Amino acid sequence: MNFILIDYIAFVNLAGLMLMWYDKRAARRHGKRIPERVLIGIAVIGGSIGVLLAVYLLRHKTRHLSFTVGVPLILLAQLLLAGMLSFKKHQDLQGPSTAVRNELTLIQELDDETISGILSYEHLMPEGQAGPASDEAAEAIRSFFGNFSFRMGPEKTGDREASVTVDITNIDMRALSCDLRTSLTKTSLSLDPAVSVPASLDNYFSLLKKTLDEHKYDTAVTQAVFHLTRTDDEGWVIDADEKLEDELVSHFITYMNDPYLIPAEDVLDIWLEQFSALTPEEWIDWLHVSDLFATGSETYAPQIDEEYFSKLTDAYSSHIDHCEEDGDLAKAEVTFTSVDLSGVLEDYRSALVAYAGEPGNITNGASQLTDDSAAFLLEALRGGDGTKEMTTEVTLRNNGQVWKPELDEQLIDAMCGGLAESLAEFSQAAESD
Repeated sequence: MNFILIDYIAFVNLAGLMLMWYDKRAARRHGKRIPERVLIGIAVIGGSIGVLLAVYLLRHKTRHLSFTVGVPLILLAQLLLAGMLSFKKHQDLQGPSTAVRNELTLIQELDDETISGILSYEHLMPEGQAGPASDEAAEAIRSFFGNFSFRMGPEKTGDREASVTVDITNIDMRALSCDLRTSLTKTSLSLDPAVSVPASLDNYFSLLKKTLDEHKYDTAVTQAVFHLTRTDDEGWVIDADEKLEDELVSHFITYMNDPYLIPAEDVLDIWLEQFSALTPEEWIDWLHVSDLFATGSETYAPQIDEEYFSKLTDAYSSHIDHCEEDGDLAKAEVTFTSVDLSGVLEDYRSALVAYAGEPGNITNGASQLTDDSAAFLLEALRGGDGTKEMTTEVTLRNNGQVWKPELDEQLIDAMCGGLAESLAEFSQAAESD
């Protein structure tokens, strides 16, 4: 029977690795993709190591929380149960409750040997990542189960089947999941392309440990029901399934895989908060700006862009007025405080009118006219300290993993102080002059 199990595990993990490879190849060639539910299903039925190796070795699905977070959680739960079930091979002289108590005591005591049984780090990490990563993950597991205790409940025993109900006490996993998902959301929505969802299991456990260290959680009691089968050679054996895996960690897996755990308004607030911390250079890089006002002046365009975004950095703030969720769609009204471009452009127009009224300037060459005009705009920006508020609608969609804001021209324009509207008003005023 052991050989059959080993062959099965080897096959299903190889299948998971190959299916992930095929899906990545299809993605590159725009071919027919493998549905994510199929790949997650392979992980659930035992192929989580193969799928996880593909995520990190092939760099596939690294921005999908269901793979970078969900699959490690599935694997953690599977290894947790495997470690418990391997503690004793023979329980023929023990009752069902004793068998369950022995396994739960391992988690409660959580020595180094038990941790190694729960999580074989070397097999989880990409090649060359083993070693120090084990200590980081071990500390995270110790913190995770630091308040773990249990109280045995009623037992129902038949000839070959039994069930044991246990009350499990641990930290409030919903609160922990909210904090951890918030941290993961900050990385997944980061404006910095160098920051992403943790790309290794080591980083994930490091973030879990950091979350546990930075917060104090109340304890909560959840109920787990163990189903056992009596065998002739092993006695009472716990039947492992997904429901029991989730109950052992007080529904942590369920919470972490709930795409609606963090409300759309909170996700939007996380995303908008990042803009308040941007420097002028970061604004320019993020928007890929070069000569924002289309002055055509090689001399003054960089200075104008820098001055404008310096003003924007000082003036920018945002406030969510309200947000409503409707299924996988959310709509929010957001008020932005930004640069008052109308006042700036009015000063700029006045300078141009005065410049055009001087007879000697009409003979200036095109290059001189361009630079002079740009210099007036730069001067107007330097003198303009006003701010204005604009309210716009922001759309968020839930992709089955997390809420994500949709970035469009209207939203960018509101952030930038109504640039399009101000320029249109300026053009109309200039034509009337």
